[in-house]
Amino acid sequence: MIFLLLLVLVSGAEAQSYSTIGIYLDESHTECDILLPSLYISFDMLIYINKTDYNGTDNTGIIGAEFKVTPFPAWLLCLESEINPLFYVVDGDYPQGKEGVSIEASECQYGWILLYRFRVMNVASNIPVILELVARSDSSPLATRLCLEGYPPGVLYPFFFGLNRGGGCPAAVGVEEKSWGLIKSMYK
Repeated sequence: MIFLLLLVLVSGAEAQSYSTIGIYLDESHTECDILLPSLYISFDMLIYINKTDYNGTDNTGIIGAEFKVTPFPAWLLCLESEINPLFYVVDGDYPQGKEGVSIEASECQYGWILLYRFRVMNVASNIPVILELVARSDSSPLATRLCLEGYPPGVLYPFFFGLNRGGGCPAAVGVEEKSWGLIKSMYK
């Protein structure tokens, strides 16, 4: 009986591959919150996507993504932005534009993939804000295009980016208490 339960849990984990997308300050994808105690601090915000799975066996790449960045506050000026040269815009205007953006690469990309870089500067300080990556206004949900036949959409989970919050990298997706409670109850 326990063997069958473990087999079901492992099989379910294999089927649950997903991608994450987030705004980071660094190329190691660990800094996603910045404190701006004074005026005129310029810094880069990097949008990365990462294809992953629960057991590390899914090698499916990504060929595209659809997303939108929530509006920057008026006190955060975008000095320049650039798309990763491996990608091109298929539809939309700009990640932070009214419609968001659909982008594609000419070939499959794997691991941590840089999509965009924004060079920004603050003209106010100590005002807490969260920037989010959300679904485009004309598509739902937030999605990737996988390197499989027909380029099907893949699940994409966003991470928040904080300005003057002093937090970490909180995920936009919470834990499902009913499922977790069921798993915990099996081990009492």
